Amino acid sequence: METQKFIVALLTYVKPIGYVILPYSCFREHEKFISVHERLSPLNISKYPGLSAAESDFLKLTESYSNQAIIKQFSKKNQSPKDFFTNPDKKLLDEMIRPLIERKLARIIEILLENNIPLYNGKGGSNLYAEDKINIERECPQASLKFTRTEQGTHYKLRVFHGKWEIVLNNPENIILVNEPCWYLAGNKLVKFNEQISGKLLIPFRNKDFVSIPKHIEYKYFSTFIRKIANRCDIEAEGFQIKDLQYQPKAILSLEVDWQGRKALILQFQYGDKVILANNLQRNFTTLLADENGFIFNRFKRNMACEVEQIRFLKSKNLKQVEAAFVLNEREAGLDQDYQMVEWLTENKADLLDHSFNIRQPENKKYLFEIPVLDLKMDSGFDWFDLMGTVVINEVTIPFIKFRNHIINNIKEYALPTGEIVILPDEWFSRFQDIMLYAKEQNHAIRISKHHYKLLASISGPEIERLGKSIEFPENVELPPLTNVTPRPYQLAGFYWMHSLQRHGLGGILADDMGLGKTLQAIALLASYYPADENTDKPVYSDSSRTFLSPSIQLDLFAQPETNPDLPGSSFNKSNAKTGFNRPNSSLVVMPASLIHNWYNELQRFAPWLRIYIHVGSGRVSSSLFFKNIDIILTTYGTLRNDIDTFGKYVFGYIILDESQAIKNPDSKSTQAVFSLQSLHRMVLSGTPIQNSLSDIWSQFNFLNPGMLGSHQHFLKYYATPLSKNPDDPAAAKLKNLIQPFILRRTKEKVAPELPPVTETVVYCTMTDEQQRIYDAEKSKIRNSILEKFESEGVKNSSVMVLKALMLLRQLANHPRMIDSDSDAGSGKFTEVTESLETVLAENHKVLIFSSFVRHLKLVEEFCISEGYKYAMLTGATTNREKVINSFRKKSDIKLFLISLKAGGVGLNLTEADYVFILDPWWNPAAEMQALNRAHRIGQDKNVFVYRFITKDTVEEKIVKLQQKKKDLAELFVTSDSTIAGMTREEIMTIFA
Repeated sequence: METQKFIVALLTYVKPIGYVILPYSCFREHEKFISVHERLSPLNISKYPGLSAAESDFLKLTESYSNQAIIKQFSKKNQSPKDFFTNPDKKLLDEMIRPLIERKLARIIEILLENNIPLYNGKGGSNLYAEDKINIERECPQASLKFTRTEQGTHYKLRVFHGKWEIVLNNPENIILVNEPCWYLAGNKLVKFNEQISGKLLIPFRNKDFVSIPKHIEYKYFSTFIRKIANRCDIEAEGFQIKDLQYQPKAILSLEVDWQGRKALILQFQYGDKVILANNLQRNFTTLLADENGFIFNRFKRNMACEVEQIRFLKSKNLKQVEAAFVLNEREAGLDQDYQMVEWLTENKADLLDHSFNIRQPENKKYLFEIPVLDLKMDSGFDWFDLMGTVVINEVTIPFIKFRNHIINNIKEYALPTGEIVILPDEWFSRFQDIMLYAKEQNHAIRISKHHYKLLASISGPEIERLGKSIEFPENVELPPLTNVTPRPYQLAGFYWMHSLQRHGLGGILADDMGLGKTLQAIALLASYYPADENTDKPVYSDSSRTFLSPSIQLDLFAQPETNPDLPGSSFNKSNAKTGFNRPNSSLVVMPASLIHNWYNELQRFAPWLRIYIHVGSGRVSSSLFFKNIDIILTTYGTLRNDIDTFGKYVFGYIILDESQAIKNPDSKSTQAVFSLQSLHRMVLSGTPIQNSLSDIWSQFNFLNPGMLGSHQHFLKYYATPLSKNPDDPAAAKLKNLIQPFILRRTKEKVAPELPPVTETVVYCTMTDEQQRIYDAEKSKIRNSILEKFESEGVKNSSVMVLKALMLLRQLANHPRMIDSDSDAGSGKFTEVTESLETVLAENHKVLIFSSFVRHLKLVEEFCISEGYKYAMLTGATTNREKVINSFRKKSDIKLFLISLKAGGVGLNLTEADYVFILDPWWNPAAEMQALNRAHRIGQDKNVFVYRFITKDTVEEKIVKLQQKKKDLAELFVTSDSTIAGMTREEIMTIFA
């Protein structure tokens, strides 16, 4: 059986560097001694796999002063190792090498002591006995100096006691192993002196019992050396004057920065002119006063009871002690960590003074420990609130608006005219920062627009409460006498909500699910704005390229235009704007071209008394003078953009944007045209106000309530950019709170439970072998090209290439013939689609077939023709749109309706169909929801079945996964949001993996 080995430390003398401690492995085969086996080094350490962490640290430290390590660090160029050690540079040895070794030895001794690793005196021989063991003592020895003065001079002696045992300093066998901190070997005891006594103080007594100071150098010696050491240990003196002083300590708290960079309070106690750190271990102090007439020793003892009481008080105030420093025990989460200590001092200043603490600060930066007192009052007008605030700091009054920049930019320090610095309360930042972001200075007041009323939730006021209640819980108002319809309860609620916004001069987004009757609710709003009048002539309809004009109205081309009323924010009373017919100014409804006839038909059906003019086509008027004869003007986004000079001259009663996501791009000409319009009231309709990015809602709100979300750059900085990086950013809650009163969204599941259920199925399709080969080859080429593009131009400048590459792979996933019309590769998806169609048609169902590719629909069209299936087809190129739609709705033999997503995503009511085929996915699931809602809307009485066809192992699968991942952000606000914009390089390359 192999003898078990263990590790010990040996104290060894090594020429010329002095005493060191080295690790050895030992074993015991005799009860009286242990045998040394070998020294541990990197060469044999592999034989000792069971070393503890402490033993490993011990070994690493000893290697730092091995011969190789010292030669590598300190030897001169071309100096041999033998020459380095046989002819050492004494200055280098004493001033650099030995201090380095002693720092390592001090750490080693601590490791040995804390981990019970035995230390032996290695005097030679391979056996170690009990008397060779060195005991590392935990208790510090006590030192005292005894001075005796005679006519010839003074001599002094240093005496050291460890317990009751006196250490004889001039014993030649004793060793000063480490100078600072002083580790001293006396016999078999290794003791550590307190930090006041270094090994150098002991050196004079190694060879003599006392030190003599001749009379003629007494003054110089006492003024230098003795003055330094007199304070380090107890003093006895004969022939000197000794004064025992009694002091009541003064507690001093100094605001400083600790070693971790935190603001901390350093506690010191002042005894007379002596200042002592709170963690100083020395209890007794002696100071020496020397002049040409003699020497005086002043002695005093610290009042530890008083010091402990002061420390106890600080700890009771949520502070914890770290050496002489006091830091906050628990820092309040979410508040500025740098200033919590200053705030603590401000809050506890009175108590500290009551407990006799003296607070000190650096001369270059002084804080005023005062809490600013804010006095706030409120005033309001038609579309604004004013906050009048004053702040009192140390009897100085400052307008609250002066703190606006500090609050917006999280600047906690406010410099007073006196040069002192006050820390602004954290509550100001949490309570007023959002207000200050949007506020303007108005006669020393903080003016905030009415549409920002939610930001004032922390400020109580009856005006704010009334406004919030009116918008969030609108009162019932009289419904206009609509014909041929009875609005549903949720539609009435929508009308009341919009009417409440109108009363307060605010705009909003009606964002109900598609199919819930947003158009009807908007018509009810317009019908109440233009009530039925028996003197009102009915307009005469000709066609969409001409005007609708009452025969009793003559257009005076020479009439002077009416003076436009002031814009919102002026003193103009909006409710008094009337035309020559004593009715409100004309209203403008802007929409995609595909909805013009739908809007006209719905207006005629539900509010036939309204004068309507369709401003499209070649015969449209060119003067805004004509508008005063009309109630409702219908136009398209494209026509508005082209005729903005005409529209921009008139102040409309209402402007309503339908499918308002059309203005999502703030830089587009259409959006800029919409922004330049003037009106008294505004409303937008959209089931998908967020389509491509969160910025979509900025454009819509900038139209509805200008300035509500700040500038576009402001919105990107404070909301869009943070939320694109982290959907859980606190900016989400802030934005939702700001816009929530001005968005009304109801889902079909909540408000129309009578609708039959929707069954959604994902059909995963497998590519044919040849289709798979073509797809994989193209994907490999594309991936390499994109990587090269990323390296040369970066991700941002590669977006066009990425989109083209995705388009190509999507088309191949659908059918190779979409790329090469002569390809005979076949398509697994196309086979799946056509087989499903045959089954559904055999059961006599009507089917809507959606694709984002017209070319894909053409392939389905070829299949229908070859099989003899009758169909209707709607794309962007369709000119007789109404005729095509009606053919599918009214002809029982036309079962298939092929629709491009772009052409048929909005404005269609196709409840005749009960099956929806979506042939290919894209980033925005809202587009797919639009397709679904062509069939699943009010009026549908059949179960609706939706089939999404996805080709396995292609970009289509990746797109579906990203749809879910990217839509969460906008779900928080309104609806779904998905876009390629803002994707990272890793996300993009994952798609092409």
